[in-house]
Amino acid sequence: MSDVTIPGGKIRAFVEWIENLDTEMLELSEQKKEVFAEAKGGGFDVKILKEIIKLRKQDQEERDERESMLDLYMAPWSRQGRRRSPGPHDRIGATTAELAFIRRRSAMNPLKADVPAAGAM
Repeated sequence: MSDVTIPGGKIRAFVEWIENLDTEMLELSEQKKEVFAEAKGGGFDVKILKEIIKLRKQDQEERDERESMLDLYMAPWSRQGRRRSPGPHDRIGATTAELAFIRRRSAMNPLKADVPAAGAM
């Protein structure tokens, strides 16, 4: 046997602290579910709300990088679309598939296409 002594009181305190935190996390998770249910009952799209929360957690550079990668990955489908003359809010020379993507993205947040970061408000 080794001569190492284990401070039982400290270990017990840490374990109980962690267990209390786990309980609090479960309670918060339930509260989040209730808020999403209330939002859904109010006519809001929960998936879109979750996407907004996810975007707000990212900084602008991270969002720009993600959008660039998404545009790159969408390019094969964009090339299949036909080109049309641009409208006032369209990107110059964008394909119909690109424009549909832009409209879907801006429909997620009609007030502003770029969602401010969580700390920016």
